Amino acid sequence: MEMVKSPGFVEILSSASRKIVWYYAKNLNNTAIYSDFLRPLMPELVNLLKTHVQKHAIKFNLKLEATYNRPNVPNSSENRAFKTIAVEIFPDSDIRTIIEIAYMKLTKEKDDYSGRGSGFALESIDGLLVAVYKYMPMGGSSYIELPAYIDRKRGTINPQNMDQECFKWAILTRHVAENLSDKYKYEVGRNYKKHEDKYDFEGISFPTPLSDIRKFEKNNNNVSINVYGLEKKFQIPKMPRYEVYPLRVTEEEKTDHFDLLLEFEIQAERAGGVKSTQIDLWGAQAYSTRDAEGG
Repeated sequence: MEMVKSPGFVEILSSASRKIVWYYAKNLNNTAIYSDFLRPLMPELVNLLKTHVQKHAIKFNLKLEATYNRPNVPNSSENRAFKTIAVEIFPDSDIRTIIEIAYMKLTKEKDDYSGRGSGFALESIDGLLVAVYKYMPMGGSSYIELPAYIDRKRGTINPQNMDQECFKWAILTRHVAENLSDKYKYEVGRNYKKHEDKYDFEGISFPTPLSDIRKFEKNNNNVSINVYGLEKKFQIPKMPRYEVYPLRVTEEEKTDHFDLLLEFEIQAERAGGVKSTQIDLWGAQAYSTRDAEGG
């Protein structure tokens, strides 16, 4: 974040249509105590989020960046980041309290790291990254064909189901896909259903809203899930390109980790030109945002 030279939060990046905007507050004063760095940023962060939520509901998350080293060990400096999950904010939300809770979570994560006995000590607090997302409540429904630009990257498996349980099939894809033919791993049938008992889907709604992801993680202690969305970036003749952006980022990646792709398409109905939204949730194993952006 060398480009940030001004105090307070500076916009450093945004997606094509500003569905996600990143801000960074650099520790220009070299403050050495976390609370002394975070507290003065509170009023500005409250106003920043208020400005965004006046336009539409949002989600935001924080990433506190620091550098640690092993005392008296040359060239031992390493970057560390402590982050929160994305939290929804609505026009009537108590933004200050929400930020206070986020600060407490950052502090706890920092304390947990310091208490692990790694031998590393704080060298510097580098800055605070804030990501603000346009919040679009949605849930995973049934099969939608994967955009060709993403499909040809061969980084996703899109289960072909006829019901509303797309989230379940996206999770179970991991146990179907290994060493199997393309047809077998894409078409949902007994090949998927025989693995249903590998996870606890108790209390999960179908179609599955994003809010149920946390419930699923609690049901399955070794599972963590990130969810990403797709946004059409610009048009190449006959081949749209897409930008991948996070809708939900887990606090900790666990041994059974999933990256899922949540996509919706809007189609005009023939009667009266009314638009309807169809939503789908895909499993994206080893999915790369760099691949999606053509980098």
